Order: sequence, then structure tokens, then C-alpha cells
Amino acid sequence: MKLWTLSGLALFASCATNNPPTESVVDMPTTSFFAMGSEAGLGVPPRGVVAATTQSPEHFSLAAAMDIARLNSIQVLMAGDDQLSANAALRLAKGEAFSPELFVGSRWSRVNGVVQGSNGGLIPDVDKRNANLGASIRMSIDIAGMTYGVDAAQANASAAKWNWIEAELAAETAAAILYYDLLEDQAKVEIAAAAQESARAFHEIAEARYQAGASLETDVLRAFAHLSEVRQGYVESRAALATSSTRIAELLGLDPIATLEPSDALEVHKLVTDIEEVSVDAHPAIEASRARLASAKAGLAENRAGLFAPELLLDAGYNDFGQGYRALSQQESLSASLSWDLSPSLFAKSDLLTAELLKAEHGAEAAHRRVSAELVRAQIATLSADDLLETTHRRVEAAKSAVALESIRHEAGDALLIELLD
Repeated sequence: MKLWTLSGLALFASCATNNPPTESVVDMPTTSFFAMGSEAGLGVPPRGVVAATTQSPEHFSLAAAMDIARLNSIQVLMAGDDQLSANAALRLAKGEAFSPELFVGSRWSRVNGVVQGSNGGLIPDVDKRNANLGASIRMSIDIAGMTYGVDAAQANASAAKWNWIEAELAAETAAAILYYDLLEDQAKVEIAAAAQESARAFHEIAEARYQAGASLETDVLRAFAHLSEVRQGYVESRAALATSSTRIAELLGLDPIATLEPSDALEVHKLVTDIEEVSVDAHPAIEASRARLASAKAGLAENRAGLFAPELLLDAGYNDFGQGYRALSQQESLSASLSWDLSPSLFAKSDLLTAELLKAEHGAEAAHRRVSAELVRAQIATLSADDLLETTHRRVEAAKSAVALESIRHEAGDALLIELLD
């Protein structure tokens, strides 16, 4: 939020209501990542939103805006899609590492006529028939995949989970900022309307004084120019309010045509506490970067383990075999094999995974730097806003005192109404 937002809103509210702004601190209905820690599981995020929340309300609160954003923001929905994909990839990795393959089938073939014998000669009048009916079980045990491959998929699923939580927090934060932008623009419209009424009264007085011969025509023209300027500001403020409404409607997935109206009053919300009370390491962006780093390490370990750990293949079958389905004989088969992958691509893949590991390490460092800097900037902005708010309160009180003095002078006949309106 801009540094001048809190002070500006307080000034707008004071001018619009002629009452001194009251600073109140209320609790924010936002999700706190400080309490999440590492207990967050890999649950599936809620899919979709209740139909009622997709309608444009005439009035809505900050809490409602943040709740809808957490559920209906397109970034949150896409993060949920990524988590579903990562969870499916985890199940696939476990299945490929542990689950056997079952084959059930039947085959019938017939060769009628001339065939070639083993010595190269032709054998005439052959009528060969084969029928096969049975099942087989095959299990491929990838030792490297069973350990490091599943670990990598598990870390990817964890990273997707934390990315989803971060998307929720980002959506709630964006909703709060856009809500305050809407409040600010709404206050500007009210102030512009009041200024327009004051300018109209100023112009009428100037016109009356001119008709009475107490002022020059230039005074009327200046008053009319001021009224036109104020009217332009009023039109621009209404357009800005409509634009702010479309921005928050886009975030919440609401109808951008209807202008949204915030129902909360202009209040000061304390969003940032003491910087010493905040743990950077608990931020979901940090947790996600750690999970991605763990996934990269597991992927590289899987590749290197593949150079030494063999792949075990077990195959067992039970079949009925014969010339026809009415004359079948039992056939049982069992085989076991070990294999090592020594292809050159394995070494190239190792180089690729090493580069991915370096990227993950730098990504974790970048996330830590970004979150730490954002936290400090938020603290600086909050302290600056507090100072500006106090200054604004003093300016409002000074303006009220000036209006009171001009009112006394006007009642005593020492000041013109024009001076009081000005």
C-alpha cells in the first residue's frame, strides 16, 4: 500500500464528515503463515467457489473480499491445479517403484499352407494352430527410484502445497490493497462532490456580487473556471472509482460491469507487527524453495545411484497352451533379471540435474532475500504511515481551527462569505 494512503484516507474522511478521524486498530481476517510451520499436509485444495460468491454484491466488507480472493482468485485456482498435478505425480512415482503389472489375455493363431523349415526348405500343406490363455505378473524394482525418486516427487508435492498457500496469502493481500484503493477512490468522489457544491456556491455569490455592481466580471469568470475545474475533478474521481471496482472484481472473479461499494468504514488496520516477532523462515515462499531444493537433490542422487544400483525385473506367468482352446496344457514360467543403465545419456542427465540443483539453491537464496527485504519494507512503510497519519491529524485540526475563526469573523462582519467558502 502507498505510504500516503493511510494519511490521505484520514484527511479525506475528516473533510467529508467534518469530524476528526478516529484511529482504530482492528484484527485482520487474514491467514497467518507464522502458525503454519511445517505441519501443512498435502491435502487437496477446495475446487471452485459457492455460486453466491461469484455474484457482484452491492456492498461487501474487507473480510468478504479477502475470503472470496482466497477461494476464487485465478492464481489460487492455478496453484491448486499444480498441487493436484504434483500429488498425482507422487502417486505415479510410488506406483512405478512398488506396484506390479498384471497382464491377462488370450491369443489364437493359425498358419495354413507352405512354411519355411529350419533348414531353409519349404514344407507344404501345413495347418498349424496355436491357442494361449493365461496371465502374468511383472514387477520392475528400480532401487534408485524406490528411494530417491519417491523422495523427489514427495518434495515436489510439498513445494506445490506451499506455493498454493503463498498464492492464497498473495490473493488476500491483493484483495486488501484493492479494497483500500476502492475506499480511497470512494472518499475522493465524496470530497469532489462537496468541492463541486462549494465551487457552485462560490460562483453564484460571485455572479450576485457582479449583478449588484460589487465586483468585476473577471471575478465571475474566475469563479466559473474554478467550478469547471472542480467539475472535471469530480468526473475523473468517478471514473477512477469505477476503474478500481473493475480491478478488485477481476481479482475476485465478480462481474466487472457493476460498481462495487465497500461497506467498511475508513479505519486504520495494523497489518504489520514488530519485525522481531516475525519469522522469515516460516514464510511459505521459503518453505517452497526448500522443498524444491530437496527435490533437486533427490533427483541428482537418483541419477547417480542409477550408475551402481541395478534394476530388478521379476516375471511370473501361468498359461494354458495348445492347438485349440479345447486341448490346452498348462504352462508355467518364472524369470528374474538384473540390469544396469550405462547409456551415455545418463551422464548428460547428471550434468542437467546438477545445473537444476544450482538453480534451486539460488532460488532458495533469492526467496530468502526477497521475503526478508519485503518484511523490512513493510515495517518501514507502516512506521512512515503512522508518522504521516499523525501529521494529517494535526493538519485537519489546524484546518478546522481556521474555519472556526473565519466563521467568527464572518458573523462579526469582518469577513466575506467568499473568504469563508474559500
